[in-house]
Amino acid sequence: MPNTSKSLFLRPYTSQHLYGKYVQGQQAGGRIVYVRLFMGIAIAILLIACVNFMNLSTAHATRRSKEVGIKKALGARKPLLTGQFMEEAFVHVLLALVGAYLLTAILLPGFNQFTGKSLSLWSGWQLLLVMLGVALAAGWVAGSYPALYLSRLSPIRSLKGQNQPGTRSLTIRRGLVVFQFTLSVIFILGVIIIAQQMAYIQNKDLGFNKDQIIYFSHDYVLEDDTDTYYTFLEDLRQLPEVSKAASFSHDLAGNHGGTSGLTWPGKDPDTRIEFGSLEVGPGFLDALSVPMVAGSTFPPPSSDTLAKIIFNEAAIAAMGLTDPVGKIITLWGEPKEIVGVTKNIHFESLYEPITPCFFNMYPVLEKTLVKAETENLSATLAAIRAIHDRYSPNHPLTFQFMDDDFAKQYAAEQQLGQLSRYFAGIAILISCLGLLGLAAFSAQRR
Repeated sequence: MPNTSKSLFLRPYTSQHLYGKYVQGQQAGGRIVYVRLFMGIAIAILLIACVNFMNLSTAHATRRSKEVGIKKALGARKPLLTGQFMEEAFVHVLLALVGAYLLTAILLPGFNQFTGKSLSLWSGWQLLLVMLGVALAAGWVAGSYPALYLSRLSPIRSLKGQNQPGTRSLTIRRGLVVFQFTLSVIFILGVIIIAQQMAYIQNKDLGFNKDQIIYFSHDYVLEDDTDTYYTFLEDLRQLPEVSKAASFSHDLAGNHGGTSGLTWPGKDPDTRIEFGSLEVGPGFLDALSVPMVAGSTFPPPSSDTLAKIIFNEAAIAAMGLTDPVGKIITLWGEPKEIVGVTKNIHFESLYEPITPCFFNMYPVLEKTLVKAETENLSATLAAIRAIHDRYSPNHPLTFQFMDDDFAKQYAAEQQLGQLSRYFAGIAILISCLGLLGLAAFSAQRR
């Protein structure tokens, strides 16, 4: 056996939720990606609101030009005027913060219900300090340009009412409007891309049929008696609502075993490949309509059935085998014959590459899978429960649906898409309100 070295590392459990993705022992992201994404969206929306304030403040400059002229005539210097207008901006922002806090308190229960979270507006002084810090930063950004613009007005021209916005001022204002709507367009494009991504995920052929697949766990009474379990499966198949029944192990949606304990003809001693391991019973591949590209599915149970194995295309390619059917490999020290090769199928998330995997057959495993052939699932479940209770009356039965398991893999993306639509709507609304305010003011001046 070749010399190998392994290294162990520790990481805090508190980082599991946000930084839970590791590849080859290296931190490779996690849910923190979504946190950073929505932080970016929030900053963009805040910038749009600041641009609105800047545009409307400078647009109203002509109304305040005489005030500026009188104060300058009485000796007010530029820093004093700038400070006054900055104070006004901070007051506006703090009032907006109070309004936002109250509005968030009203909407937060619905948001928690939508996301399945239990967020609170009060989680310590740190959050309050962050909110105040963001408000002060927004006030500085929103108030700086209007304050500088107003404090630079000529006192003589202001008193005569001759301060009209110059070409430079109009150019800056138009540039800010363009900036607003550029961000809005980016939001719209982002929503479209996310919608297309979700449509692709929902319509992508996974390589097997997960629809109408029901499964449940059974107890040791069935698992320990092969003959009784096969009779149980046959009774399930006799139901008119059921076409297939088989046993398997592990949750298929990305939660299955793995091993590197394989050897095959021509293997380099230094080669180490991690294979996904799926323990299945007779008829499992048929129940999921998994297509075979070579050989056949597992033969009927017999004394040597456990000596058979089926690989996917990725595994055969990784091992470099040609004409693999009939070749002998060794798994955990036991020789097994390759009887078939399946098409590459997506048991894991579509974000993950298809990994080399194999199907290892056992006569009985801890889960039973049923392929239903009816839309009346409630009647089908009742019929399955009735048969199960004849064999194991004291074991509680909980049904699960395979399509639900795979849908849960993309629950975060579904929420991301819906929240992105809401945020894009908010950004567009704020931009339109700012443009409407400018248009109304221009019309009033004329």
